Amino acid sequence: MNEFADVFLFRLGQASAFLAVAAVIAWSILHALRCQSPFVHRTVWCLVLAQSLLIFQFPIAIPWKTERSIASALGENDITRESSVLMDVAAPNQATSADLLAGEIPQWTVRKYWPSIVFVVWFAGVLAILGRWSMRYVWFVRNLPCRKCENDSWNQEWDAVKAERGTATRIPLYVSDLAGPMLCRWPDGQRVVVPKTLWSRLPREQRQAILCHELAHFERNDLLKTLIANLVAAVHWFNPLAWFAVRRFEDSIEWTCDRIVLASKPEANVHYAKALLSLGSISSVSTTWASAVFGGGLAARIRRVVSADNASDSRTKVLVTLGILIGLSAAHVVRVELVAQEAKEQPKNVIAKDYFIAPVVTELQKELRKRKSESVSVYASVNGRSFFNKQRPELNMNRFDFDSFIRDLSSTRKASEKGSIEIIIDFETINNESLNELARKVEDSFKLKLSEAGIEKVGIILSFTSDERDWWKIAEEPTPNQQEPKLGNERVSVFPVRTALSKILMRRTSVPNGFDCFINLSTVLQQNAKEAFTIEDKEVIRKAVSELQLPKGSSALLVVHFENPRNGKEIREQFAQIKKDSEFQRKAVDYLKSLGFARVGTSVDVSSVWFLDMHH
Repeated sequence: MNEFADVFLFRLGQASAFLAVAAVIAWSILHALRCQSPFVHRTVWCLVLAQSLLIFQFPIAIPWKTERSIASALGENDITRESSVLMDVAAPNQATSADLLAGEIPQWTVRKYWPSIVFVVWFAGVLAILGRWSMRYVWFVRNLPCRKCENDSWNQEWDAVKAERGTATRIPLYVSDLAGPMLCRWPDGQRVVVPKTLWSRLPREQRQAILCHELAHFERNDLLKTLIANLVAAVHWFNPLAWFAVRRFEDSIEWTCDRIVLASKPEANVHYAKALLSLGSISSVSTTWASAVFGGGLAARIRRVVSADNASDSRTKVLVTLGILIGLSAAHVVRVELVAQEAKEQPKNVIAKDYFIAPVVTELQKELRKRKSESVSVYASVNGRSFFNKQRPELNMNRFDFDSFIRDLSSTRKASEKGSIEIIIDFETINNESLNELARKVEDSFKLKLSEAGIEKVGIILSFTSDERDWWKIAEEPTPNQQEPKLGNERVSVFPVRTALSKILMRRTSVPNGFDCFINLSTVLQQNAKEAFTIEDKEVIRKAVSELQLPKGSSALLVVHFENPRNGKEIREQFAQIKKDSEFQRKAVDYLKSLGFARVGTSVDVSSVWFLDMHH
């Protein structure tokens, strides 16, 4: 409650301050420009009152770069320690049970809950105003002596005014000894009330002019507009400029209805002015649910009626006046926030003596790691020969720098997207019966080191090769920082192979030279499929290869996925497409070679097992 009251009161005070500023600006502009249009006055004061409703704002965040935030520089542990220190400092201000038993109330108690206290006072003020209005309306309905008009002449005049204005709605005419003329809302609907004594003295022309004014209030639904304006001001009952804006808004409504009377009866300005002068000598009951003809500044209204001033303002005046108020409203409702953004360092490849670490960032890299993990964000290749090899078959953990590896792995992951880590340890195949046991010991050491460093979501893959290729050294080849965009559509994807990590991943397909282009047919084919590509697929691949502008003599790897077999042990017998000389592979290879590829690799994926063949 206290927190809500604090925020609400701040917004309320801010809105009330904007309302006050807008009221002063509006009054100054209207008088300085001498605006003569009731529409401009009404719109301006409506915008002023609208400031009071703009309690909530819409933030627009404008990012700006910083070198590094303090929180990031300190680290989580430092922040936690500082928070505990702040809590210890604040502890002496807390009241102990001994203080309360001794009757000593802490001095900060009232200040602590002052937002709630002020909120209760504000809410009580709103309820008091609404209660006062409700009581006055009940008194108005119950105690106002009012009866339906039985004077045929007056009723005919009222019907003539409605007919002239084209109003088909039935609005009854009532007569009262104490109130009127006015349009008011009764529980059973709206009605026009006229004073019996005054109505008998006024000539026919003046009565019709007044009735035309009240009918204009009905046609424009002014009772509801006035009620809403007063309710808006009730929220800011403590701000006198809010009530000032309501009065000016009501004056503009009366001004508008006067214009309507003069527009419908141009020759009746003298009669209407005399009628207004006669109404100035009587008093009437005022209520939020009634709109009387003698409302507003009566003297100013009489001057405007006598002069028959129906001049309109120039477009420049209207635009300037409304533009300033609309701009103020926009400044109120929109809050511009400068959002500090830490300059995020782009993750980079780490090339060390015995390992290679790279973030999985390009579309191709993410595509190649899908069959291993759905959310791999960091890839690491470790030279298992550091632990044992043919020349040094004994296991030695000290040859590998675990500390540097853990540090580089952590920094790369922090700068990358959230996801898991994939570590591949490449061992050299040696004539040792305990080869698998030695490799498992290395794996266990990595798991222990990673666990001690708090690095989670790590997958370790053990790889054994009989050749002497050092995968991590491929990263040392000059490869510019290029993008590997995904071309094609949902059925077939085409990627260029440009980055060091992608080249390593492609060369792990047991092809020493790797590939320059990766083509993935994502649609799962049925077991009896005769061709890999449809006519549409061929056109997509042709456009993508042309856009990539690959050098002459490039190579491509095509991956085709098939549905799972009924019997996993007889895959080669069930899928003729796996065979290198099959018609299925020959058609696909011939088409890709027609696009300029010198070497084509076909990989048939069945149950996540890739059957690779090379076609030169």
